[in-house]
Amino acid sequence: NFPSVANPSDTTPLLRGSFTKLEPARQIAFGWASVVSVGGADIVDKQDDILDLESLETSVYEYMSESRQTGDMHKEFGIGKVVESFMATPEKLVALGMTSQNTGWLVGVKIDSAEVWAKVASGEYAGFSIGGIGEYEDAN
Repeated sequence: NFPSVANPSDTTPLLRGSFTKLEPARQIAFGWASVVSVGGADIVDKQDDILDLESLETSVYEYMSESRQTGDMHKEFGIGKVVESFMATPEKLVALGMTSQNTGWLVGVKIDSAEVWAKVASGEYAGFSIGGIGEYEDAN
């Protein structure tokens, strides 16, 4: 389930993801695929939804077990694969001695398409976008 808030408050942070590291020789882009919270505050995505960490984690594990495929703007698939995946939950961060204001999903994607890599390297594509199908629940 992917709970959302129908009318998030004006004080709810809005985050736009971006690549945090590129490895041109390997054609790998790293960054947050999804940020659930920053500093404990929920994040509103581009569709005005708020995703809970447990639902994201369940979906990520299924995706990593079953697919790992990536696409170009949610259309042309098979342009690469997720080669690195980490669910940054508060419990895992503590257990690993790591700190982060963010919780969510960090990925590294090996991009096999020269055309898509050129768009990443030029900055035309600046971050990841994840898609999925779920059920909405009233968060109230």
